[in-house]
Formats: sequence, structure tokens, C-alpha cells
Amino acid sequence: MDTVLELASAFPEYKIVATGHSLGGARASLFVADVAARYPELIPRIEMYTYGKPRCGNSVYAQYMDSLGIPYIRQIYKGDVYPHLPIKQLGYVHFGAEVWIPEDDEYTICQSGDYSRCSESLPLARLNTEEHYKYYWLH
Repeated sequence: MDTVLELASAFPEYKIVATGHSLGGARASLFVADVAARYPELIPRIEMYTYGKPRCGNSVYAQYMDSLGIPYIRQIYKGDVYPHLPIKQLGYVHFGAEVWIPEDDEYTICQSGDYSRCSESLPLARLNTEEHYKYYWLH
């Protein structure tokens, strides 16, 4: 965190961008929550982009993250199973907008809290681990 603060101070015109794939996306989310709680003056500079991020908090966490107003895009490729874990029945939920790519030349955007038209519309049998490794920049 010290390095982030040093760089934020040295380059005040720069954005602080948190990004990650899979567990890295979950860690980016926790990083943003930590920075926002400890250094609220940095919130206007933060953006977050995740790819195949699993659920990493409950509804209180999701409400907190949504309340920050941070630009956030959560991308899910086709039937990637990892964003559906841990299961909602254990209390884990997503936050922020979801950009779901059901086919290579298509995408659907769902806003926070209503993902029924996005990846959650897939039947369980369509979810798989293979597509977790097919995000366009992983090829």
C-alpha cells in the first residue's frame, strides 16, 4: 500500500486502476475496498476492471462497493463457471455492471443487482472451466 500512496502522491493526475483475472479480480476488489476505506480522498481516481472474477463478498459488501461510485466493469466470457462461485446460496453476490460475452461478437450489459439477462441466464449445465481461460487477451 505504501507504494500505491507514494505513486498517487507523485502523479496526482493519474488514475488508480485495479484489474485482475479470476482470483486476481477478487483481489483487485478487496484492494479497492481497502483503499476506499482508508484513503477516501483517492476514490475519485479509482477505476476497476475484472475478468472472470468469482463472487467475493456478501450483500453488505456489494452495497458498499456500489455506493463508492467507482467506474467498474466486470466481464464474463460465455459459460465461465468461476464467476458463479461461491454459490449465491452461501450468501455471496456480485456488484457493479456485468458485461457478459455470450458469443464472440456479442455482449450484454447488466446493471448491479440484476444479472438475470447476463451470465446468470445460463443453465448450470452450460457452465464450464474451459471458457475461464479464453478471455480474448489470454489467447
